[in-house]
This record gives sequence, structure tokens and C-alpha cells, in this order.
Amino acid sequence: MVTDLLLALLAMAALFVPLGFAWWVLSRTARRHHQRSRGKDESAR
Repeated sequence: MVTDLLLALLAMAALFVPLGFAWWVLSRTARRHHQRSRGKDESAR
């Protein structure tokens, strides 16, 4: 019973850790590109 619970938690962690890491990387790069493009627009005016 306890081992089944631990295995389920381990499987969930194995799924969600890479997904969370990929989401974090994508949100970081998207935010950086958004700031960069906004800076170009302001300097062009």
C-alpha cells in the first residue's frame, strides 16, 4: 500500500518535473523576447 503510493508519487514527479522545467524555460525566453521587442518599438519612435 505504502509502496504503491510512493511509486505513484514518483511517477507523478517524473512527469511534472520536466514539464514544469520546460514551462519555466519557455516563459523565461518569451518574457525576454517581449521586453526586447518592446524596447525596439520605443527606440524606433
